[in-house]
Amino acid sequence: MIIRGANILAFMAVSLIASPAWAEGGLPQLNHNTYPSQIFWLAVSFVLLYIIVSRIALPRISQILQRRMRNIDADYSAARKYRREVETLVGEMEEILAQGRGETQELLRNKHQALQASISDQQTQAQQEIAAEIGEQEQAIDEAKNDALAKVDEMATELIEKCVVLAGGKKPTKTALKSALKA
Repeated sequence: MIIRGANILAFMAVSLIASPAWAEGGLPQLNHNTYPSQIFWLAVSFVLLYIIVSRIALPRISQILQRRMRNIDADYSAARKYRREVETLVGEMEEILAQGRGETQELLRNKHQALQASISDQQTQAQQEIAAEIGEQEQAIDEAKNDALAKVDEMATELIEKCVVLAGGKKPTKTALKSALKA
C-alpha cells in the first residue's frame, strides 16, 4: 500500500516535469491552466494518504499504545501487590524486632537479678566469713588476755619477791605475796 502511494507520487512528479507548462518556463503550480489537475491529484493523494494512515498506521499505533497500557497496568498492579507484600513483611519484621527487644530486656533483667542475687550471696558469705574470723580473733584475744592476766599475777608476785629480796629482806611466803597482791 505504501509502495503504491510512493509510485503515484513519483508518477505525479514525472507528469509535472514532462508537462508543457514546464517547458514554457515559470512555476507550473501557479499556472491557472493546471489547477484542475492539481486539485484532482491533491484529492487523490489526500484520499490515498488518509486510507494508508487510517487503515495501516493508526491501527498499528493504536495496538502498540494498547499493549503499552496493558503492560503499564500489569506492572502497576504487580507493584501494588509487591508493595502490600513488603508492607506486610515490614509489619512482621517490626513485630519480630519488638518481640526480640522484649525478650532481650527480659533476659537482661533476669541476668541483672541473678547477678544481684549472686553479689548479695557473696556479700553475705564474705560477711559471715569476716564475722567468723572476727569471732576467732576475739576468742584468741580473750585467751591471750586471760593468759596475760594469769601471768601478770605470777609476774607481779615474782617481781615483789625479787624487790623484797633486793631490798634486803628475806623471801616472803606465797600466802603473804598473794595477800599483798590483793591489797
